Amino acid sequence: MYNYRVMRLSCSVVLRLCLIAGILFGGLIGIALGLWEQMTIGLFGGMFFGLTFGLFSGFLGFVYAVVFNALAPTLGGLPIYLEQSDRQTFLSELAVKPHIKKLPSHLKHQQTIKN
Repeated sequence: MYNYRVMRLSCSVVLRLCLIAGILFGGLIGIALGLWEQMTIGLFGGMFFGLTFGLFSGFLGFVYAVVFNALAPTLGGLPIYLEQSDRQTFLSELAVKPHIKKLPSHLKHQQTIKN
């Protein structure tokens, strides 16, 4: 039923993705919390909360990837099923097909024949 197995995750990619997502979502919540509680937390406290949440999220994602990489070979990996789609993908629709245009006559290199 499954035709592929994920056996390894790139720890650096997981760290970056979790860090960026955590900083974005945590930053939005932190800034909202900072604006809501201006007297106690303040805007900079909310931004610090967002940064802290992002760092914590990145660290947890990194730990998850390390544990997955350690256990995947013994447990058999994560089975997934991939099938090829018959329809065109979004990127192939955007691809520009090369075409050759003739140069205008004033741009062509003219050869002169010397007598």
